[in-house]
Amino acid sequence: MARFATLIELYRNQEEEVRRELGRRERRRFELLAERERLCAERLAAALTVDPAMHEQYLAWWQTIDAVIAGLERDLKAIEQALTEVRAELIAAHRRTTTIAKLRELDDARAEHAAERRRQRANDEFATRPRAVG
Repeated sequence: MARFATLIELYRNQEEEVRRELGRRERRRFELLAERERLCAERLAAALTVDPAMHEQYLAWWQTIDAVIAGLERDLKAIEQALTEVRAELIAAHRRTTTIAKLRELDDARAEHAAERRRQRANDEFATRPRAVG
């Protein structure tokens, strides 16, 4: 097993975990957006069918819906902030992984170069040995 293999595997696993966390948060953001859109559409549809006799009940219902939408807006702001942080973490994790992968490439190239030099020296030694004529 090449040097850096364990470290690369560790960093790749960390990067993958950050990707999964980003996906979970993106999915939560999508769910919040969908719920907000559904509530806004429901509120708009109800506004078009308001019976004047039910005005007080609709007003209370709209205030409740507005409070829920305001809560969703707060949750969306929080999730957007969290997404920004997770994206930054993903960038950092990817950089770590890429850096270690590059170090591994360089190390493999050095090892291959050293092996080639050993083979060349062995060939040179073989070529310079005196031959028994027989």
